[in-house]
Amino acid sequence: MKIQILNSMKLSTILFLLLIFAEPMLAQDIDFKKLEVNGQSICSSKSLILEKFGEPIEITNPDYECGFLSSAEQMKEFESIVYKDFVFTGNREDDYILDEFKFNSQIFTLNYAGIDLNKGTTIDKLQEIFGKFDDEYRSDQSIYIFIPNQDKMQEDGYLFQFNKGKLVLIEYWSRC
Repeated sequence: MKIQILNSMKLSTILFLLLIFAEPMLAQDIDFKKLEVNGQSICSSKSLILEKFGEPIEITNPDYECGFLSSAEQMKEFESIVYKDFVFTGNREDDYILDEFKFNSQIFTLNYAGIDLNKGTTIDKLQEIFGKFDDEYRSDQSIYIFIPNQDKMQEDGYLFQFNKGKLVLIEYWSRC
């Protein structure tokens, strides 16, 4: 009986240690505080965005059906600040978040924790940065990988789109 209890305790300890040390290797979430466009946080005020990037092409109402950036669902107005290769969406009350980033430009860069993400970024490189992916979707032309927000209470994250093995777009996503 004592041997069974000791074996059970050893097994529990081993499983606990595996969980502690394996979780960071399997982790696949994104810390929004570490993601920047040309050194500007992806979560910023409208005035900081306009100061950093200048006049946008347009400022529009995104008219999302649901989610964290939906005027109807959140019962407050949202607007999108649209530039050639990226869009910030939000409002004065909640600030703005990077809603979309197209990897077309040499002028604008996306950086995560000191690592540049660009149109040369591969799925393998993304996996080196964020760890193993659970959510990968394939279509005829593209592969989509969802990486959730590190803040699990938010239920949002970014969808990374790859064409021909290279990163072409990221889009903000939140639960409806």
